[in-house]
Amino acid sequence: MTKKSEYEDKSGHVDSACTPRCDDAVDNCMVCNLFACKVCNCFEGSLPTQCPGTNVEEEHQQLIYKATLDFREGQWVRRPYEKHEKPDTGAEIVVDCVAKRLNEEKEAA
Repeated sequence: MTKKSEYEDKSGHVDSACTPRCDDAVDNCMVCNLFACKVCNCFEGSLPTQCPGTNVEEEHQQLIYKATLDFREGQWVRRPYEKHEKPDTGAEIVVDCVAKRLNEEKEAA
């Protein structure tokens, strides 16, 4: 069975490599079948545009998955709305606060 090798893509995400002991590589193994970043622990739809270089908490992964929060050019940002999307000002305020807090934590580290 062929295993995925570890590699880093242009976004800075590092794909998790499955262990040689994985017996579920063909059908069941999440690591073998989905892109999972071993740096930020995000996978597939919850991957930000660029890897923040640290673990992303599940609540923030949910915002990324909902396409409201993103990490680009070294900063957490609220993802702009597409032309067909209706802005939700309440959600914008929450995501702006989350992005601000994450950026402050990043600077303090």
